[in-house]
Amino acid sequence: VRAVVLGDDGVASGIESGSVLVDTTTSTPGTTEDVAEELAERDVTVLGVPVSGGVSGAQDATLTTMVGGDRATYDACLELFSAYADDPYHVGDSPGDGNVVKLLNNYLSFLGMVGASEAVALGERAGLDPRTMVDIFSRSTGRNAAVDDTFPNQIIPGHYDLGFSLALMHKDIQLFSRFADESDAPVLLGDTVSNMIGYAKADLGGEADMSEVYKFMQRWIEPDDD
Repeated sequence: VRAVVLGDDGVASGIESGSVLVDTTTSTPGTTEDVAEELAERDVTVLGVPVSGGVSGAQDATLTTMVGGDRATYDACLELFSAYADDPYHVGDSPGDGNVVKLLNNYLSFLGMVGASEAVALGERAGLDPRTMVDIFSRSTGRNAAVDDTFPNQIIPGHYDLGFSLALMHKDIQLFSRFADESDAPVLLGDTVSNMIGYAKADLGGEADMSEVYKFMQRWIEPDDD
């Protein structure tokens, strides 16, 4: 982001005074704040506007967008956001606030994916049917996006095609960890999830789909032949 905006021949070199830069990337809050500070000297307003909803949300223009930055600028850009999102939220007045929410959202998503994979794989090891387990979880207190959607629609049918790679999953959990470190906040579960995603990436390759974490978890807890 810094290179694209602030680097040689970057966006900043040609952006006009009075413009608004809408940054939809998943970055650290500090990155967005730094860019906003640099561009403020050119009378350019920055909104940090990460999105969530995956490939299907982008195709259907139903993404959720979480916006950090000046409220009046947010209001002026609502028509732009409606082109790709049906749930825009103004979450705070600092440009990095949107990225705080996005990193926390992704952390919860990854936590649910890794936890559900471990639970279903352990149930399979005990001889239980994964579809039955997932159906029960989705109607019980273990419910999350992984058991509601990813397992019944992707993993159990064997598609593994969420359109989000393990490399991106690993990148985003590292950004979450960096944000936690910068906030001087210990995140014990976050460190464990980050390690598991790193192991899965090393085992399956960064190009593998994030839903393939389940394949890794199956091998991780399968019984020893000994």
